[in-house]
Amino acid sequence: MKKLSIMIRCLWGRRISIGCLILAAVSSLAAQEISLQAVVTPSTVIVKNGEPVTFAIHGFIEFKSLAEVFPYSEAQSARWTGKITEEEKRELARRLLREGIESRIVSMLDERPLQALVTHTSEDLREAIGRVKEPVPPGYPDAFLEVQGKWKHSLNCWSASPVIAGRVLSNWYPIEEGIRLHGAVYDSTEHFWQAVKYHPDTKIGELKALIAVLEGKEWSGWLKRLDDDPKIYLPNAYAVEFVRYNLRVERFKWFDEQLGKHGLRDSDFARQVQQRGQNVFRFSALEEKILWGDLADLLHMVYTFRLRTIRSERLWASTILMEFTLAKGNWDLSAKSFARKCWRSGK
Repeated sequence: MKKLSIMIRCLWGRRISIGCLILAAVSSLAAQEISLQAVVTPSTVIVKNGEPVTFAIHGFIEFKSLAEVFPYSEAQSARWTGKITEEEKRELARRLLREGIESRIVSMLDERPLQALVTHTSEDLREAIGRVKEPVPPGYPDAFLEVQGKWKHSLNCWSASPVIAGRVLSNWYPIEEGIRLHGAVYDSTEHFWQAVKYHPDTKIGELKALIAVLEGKEWSGWLKRLDDDPKIYLPNAYAVEFVRYNLRVERFKWFDEQLGKHGLRDSDFARQVQQRGQNVFRFSALEEKILWGDLADLLHMVYTFRLRTIRSERLWASTILMEFTLAKGNWDLSAKSFARKCWRSGK
């Protein structure tokens, strides 16, 4: 599911549920029609093409069945004992349950669970949940009803949606003639959104050098500080899990490897190579998301969270930026300049 999570992250603000549902339970369901009863049964593991399609909470914490979500939710509530109130713990459990159910229902790989949910009435749903013989947590029926109510009036917009409107409304939809935005032409709106995260002056070689600096750091202690602070982790759980997933040696190597493909040169400008030039569709919308988008977001989030966990901006500059500046000689030491250089939305 991590690969799938990477595919579908439409970052922050976007309510397209990530993850994929799936599941089947003690009995597995192959790619036939899925009943509403199977969807609401916690132990169900839905199978497609012979394999379970996992779903996730916070984009990266994977599950095969809703039954697996329940102990995770309980553990998360217990994790914050003494740091948040009992009411906040109950609200957290409710949110995690809702997110797990929605991620299971709204899948980018298998729309059968969503179809089963929205083609039945709320009364049908209540009755199906009433027939469940397995233990369920408080709020289970309400969470399903909330998801059903939302998606009866929403559209799952993605490039492979079986609904034409869903494909056209997706940022990933390829535009044959290109689309002109802010003075440049892009292959899709996804290309635009990821390209403008980079300052116009940022070069491929600079990004490679910064990746090398990040790869040389030990991040476990810093990530633990993010994990242990409810004021940071709870409102930013997806972002923290995203950072954790990408601050790994294999991810750094992958980013560096990708920046060496597609005919890219160290002297090329990161924003410009994503625009339509002589190479039409040089990068697919998926590549825009998982390469350019993820790299820019990683740099931005590391910068932002470092300011939250280190009191002095100057100290932050000295820990990473100074090393990079001394090595390359062309980066401003100030953290604000770093933000403008690596990740800049808009102009």
